[in-house]
Amino acid sequence: MTATHRSWTRFFRDNFVAGLLVTAPLGITLYVLYFVFEHVDAPLGDRINALLRASVGTDVDIPGLGILATLLLVVVVGWLTRIALFRFLFRQLERLIEAVPIVRPIYNASRQIVKPFTDKDVLPFSEVCLVEYPMAGRYTIGMIARQRVSTDPEDDRVVVFFPSNHLHLGYPVVLSR
Repeated sequence: MTATHRSWTRFFRDNFVAGLLVTAPLGITLYVLYFVFEHVDAPLGDRINALLRASVGTDVDIPGLGILATLLLVVVVGWLTRIALFRFLFRQLERLIEAVPIVRPIYNASRQIVKPFTDKDVLPFSEVCLVEYPMAGRYTIGMIARQRVSTDPEDDRVVVFFPSNHLHLGYPVVLSR
């Protein structure tokens, strides 16, 4: 391989990687926007625009109307869930969903993802702690996963969760308070 060939190969490789690093985030952003407009805006937006065309009598097409309607719908549902009657109705709807075999596991999985953000009693970690662990002189940040290991009043041990990476993986350790 000649020196000129190596320099062209290196030039191509380096510029390809640099270009990829610049265009990948742009491509991902454009794809997400396309997905939102195609799957969120189009179903509602097409219907609303058709209603506007029928009522106004002119050729009206407002892009983003479906996204705006979806946001408004989510806000209204959020507002309604704060009213006691609608909370009761929502619980009835959840019971109905629990009765449908194919839908139940999908709903339960999505509910488990959202529950820690909505229900303070279900928060997986109650507080953060600094523990001399795994050896003397070394300190590690952990999260208390359980305040008590047993019902014995003399047992002051707690379960501390030590995260190991950004995927919420880690390991629990039983330690003395």
